[in-house]
Amino acid sequence: MTAPRIHDAGLFPSQMRLLLILLTAAVGLNTVFFALWLGGLQAPPGDAGEAAFATFRNLQWPVTMGLFVYSMVSWARHRRVLPLAGTPFAEVEGLVNSLMADAGIRRTVTVRLGPRIGGRAYVVGLPRRPFLVFGPELLALWLKDEGSRTLFTAIARHEVAHLRSRDLWSYTLVTMLRVVNVCTGAFVLFALTLNATVARNENLPFELPTAVARVIALIVVIELVARVFLRAREHDADRYAAEGSLEPIVAALRDSSSTSAAPVLRGWLRRHPTRGVRRMALLEPERLLESSPGQVFLGACTGGVFLVTLQDMLLRFTPSASHGDTPIATGLIVGIPLTLFVAYTAWRDTWYAGLTGGRPKTLVTAAVLSAGLVVGSYAALYTRVSGYGDTGIPLRVSTILGVAAGALLLCGWLSLVGSTWFRVDPAGASLKRFTGFSVPAAAVVGGWVFAVVWTWSARLRGILLGCGAEEFRDHPVCLSPTPEADILGTVPGLVLSPWLAVAAVAAALPITVPRLIGPSTAKDPDRG
Repeated sequence: MTAPRIHDAGLFPSQMRLLLILLTAAVGLNTVFFALWLGGLQAPPGDAGEAAFATFRNLQWPVTMGLFVYSMVSWARHRRVLPLAGTPFAEVEGLVNSLMADAGIRRTVTVRLGPRIGGRAYVVGLPRRPFLVFGPELLALWLKDEGSRTLFTAIARHEVAHLRSRDLWSYTLVTMLRVVNVCTGAFVLFALTLNATVARNENLPFELPTAVARVIALIVVIELVARVFLRAREHDADRYAAEGSLEPIVAALRDSSSTSAAPVLRGWLRRHPTRGVRRMALLEPERLLESSPGQVFLGACTGGVFLVTLQDMLLRFTPSASHGDTPIATGLIVGIPLTLFVAYTAWRDTWYAGLTGGRPKTLVTAAVLSAGLVVGSYAALYTRVSGYGDTGIPLRVSTILGVAAGALLLCGWLSLVGSTWFRVDPAGASLKRFTGFSVPAAAVVGGWVFAVVWTWSARLRGILLGCGAEEFRDHPVCLSPTPEADILGTVPGLVLSPWLAVAAVAAALPITVPRLIGPSTAKDPDRG
């Protein structure tokens, strides 16, 4: 029995790559925003040089502490393992290096025994000096019959997949980012607590819990993104281990106590998918193409945080005359990469729906995208006005419906593009042509949608914050019963031509091109 065709191999960018980009951006920008926020509090007003120095100093602390903690944890894990020399398992190291040679990995690995890890195995160490650690229960399989040795070899092939250069570097980076994320959160909580002890603010008992909740929410969202990456990493290694023969790795994952699915909350908190989930992904590999609403929600939450914090950064560093254009720039800068993140999720899902005869989860994806944007916009902390009022997307019915309409328009168009191309080329033989037309078009359409939605939301939030001040309550816009409509009327350049014309052309291009080029002559091997 050979491994079935993996439908997502080569069709789309690796899920691990997309998650790694999202995680790196989330941790990096979160740390930079924290340093800017704290530097602005420490520096005298108007002293740009001192603010820049304080920002650089504050940036060093969480990064240095994160790297130090990571080094100490790695050192402790090295101390707990033992060499195989002098044990009955000494020849296992030769087996592992032979599997690495078969995989084209030009390095040797040191195999160790982990006395306390039972039936588990893991890779640890820097990419240039990795260690592969097996538990005693796994190594005991090597001393049993031929069938047990076959199971052990399948497990060893899975671990060898983690020794590939790309996997080692990405895992090392993700581990460092997770530690830096926690350290940044710890520094933020320390700064908030210290500020609370010296500030004399009658609203502090109400503001401090809100700020702490936002910090915890940011830490949790980023950690959940990291755990999605780690689960995708295990599926990737399983696919490698199943190349050539599927039965050994499926047998190794067979466990009567495991189920094909874990409870939703528990499944999202796991760093490794359950054995049942991994087995089902090998037997039905097209499942890996199915849309994950939780993953879209995490990406949208991160995007919502970026919209608010990047808007604040642009207001800090641009002249007052340009402040009116900062929402447009923010919507484009955040909206384009967020659109591509959602686009690849939607396109994978349309391929899954086409292969299984189902329907794409367009409505679910749109609902999750809009909800994540709203929730994430309220998790932002490092702004100059976060202590004086809400900074997120206004919680008004018309505004929420506007965000939902924009998300539905975008997700519906993305699903239509994916479905059109799938009908023409289900085998994915023309992937370069597909991405060549669809990715630039998605960037234009998504940038326009997010620029319109965020400009509307940001300007409305500014009006609501300003009208809260007593000196502006009699302003005509504050007396208007429909401020949403008034604000929407101030962005005709985005809603109407030429922006709309460019977006319309970009939206039509990837839909009409497949109909003109005709069906692909490539044959889908799974369909005979």
